[in-house]
Amino acid sequence: MPSSYDEEHWYGIGWRRLRMQIFELAKDRSQQLFAELADVTAEPRDAATRFVDDVTRDIGKRMDQAIRIQLSSSNDEACPSSSWAFALPLFGEIEPLIHALAKQAGILKTPNGRTTQLQALLQILREFLENARRAQSPGSAQRLKNWEAIDRVSLDIARQHFGTPLESRSSDEHLLAVKNELRNRYPTNKNVNVSLGTLRAYFDEFCAQCEIIPYEEVEREILALEIETSVWPAMDPCVDVLKKKDRALWEALAVETETFDDVEKETRQDFMARVGLSRRAFETRWKAAAAFLRDCIENSLEFQFRRSG
Repeated sequence: MPSSYDEEHWYGIGWRRLRMQIFELAKDRSQQLFAELADVTAEPRDAATRFVDDVTRDIGKRMDQAIRIQLSSSNDEACPSSSWAFALPLFGEIEPLIHALAKQAGILKTPNGRTTQLQALLQILREFLENARRAQSPGSAQRLKNWEAIDRVSLDIARQHFGTPLESRSSDEHLLAVKNELRNRYPTNKNVNVSLGTLRAYFDEFCAQCEIIPYEEVEREILALEIETSVWPAMDPCVDVLKKKDRALWEALAVETETFDDVEKETRQDFMARVGLSRRAFETRWKAAAAFLRDCIENSLEFQFRRSG
């Protein structure tokens, strides 16, 4: 069983993958839930309890299957990573989910025209999972919620100011910019309008590295997702968007990763000399490109999942 707090699985791509896997199980069980709720003789709470029990039982089966695959594999690198073990702690306290499902039984059995039954179910499940995820943090749920607001502002500033000290999420300039932007966005929220020292403490606790995820790591996550689920979108459309949006970023990424065939092979040193870039500026470009692709792919995943529902 994994530790209760693991940044890879509770944040970013790892968290989105885990959440989507749980959503897929919920979709598989949803028709049975809707049918039971539509039965006027059925008790909504009983139907909700059976649904949650079935989903958690399915999670246990997936976890056991993943363990067997890992134990039988002689090559750890070839074995797809599984996050199913991280799903069970989320269902340690299921009463809030059962209560929410029973309370919203009317919407779940009779859609209101704008929201389908499945969309309503997934929204309930999404809220439950977000609260359960926060409970896995070593800090309080409120402190983690504060950090999520801080993190969003920090990422926005880093992506808008690449190539400057503001891009480095560990720099004093970046922290000061985050502090000022938090005051602008949330002028009355005392939880995030904090001193620079307190702000630094949030970064130390929740973002030890604060580095943009390298492209190679994103690529490994995508490969694992393609193995584990069929809803993960292809990377090509996002690459095309990046090329049209900022070809300079795409070229730096292509040189760094040596991944794309439609660019002339060139060493990093030759490329920097040809376009007149410093080492820092080059790294800033390809990391910004990797961050763009990561966000594009994550957004595409969520959009495609909504369409599939």
